[in-house]
Amino acid sequence: MAKNTDTNYAELDEKALNEKLVKAQETLVTTKQSHRSGELTNPRVLNATRKDIARIKTALKQLKLKESE
Repeated sequence: MAKNTDTNYAELDEKALNEKLVKAQETLVTTKQSHRSGELTNPRVLNATRKDIARIKTALKQLKLKESE
């Protein structure tokens, strides 16, 4: 399965990654609320947002590991 991401998180700095993480977490909260109220037409957005959050957290962890070396 091909990755469907537009952003290469490994190329971003820590500040940009943290901003994207906050934005993705906010998106997840609003998407969950939409899903509960029945307004969400595509529930796959929830899974995609969770995966984006995981990718961002992985990139942050790799960045911190590089800095510690």
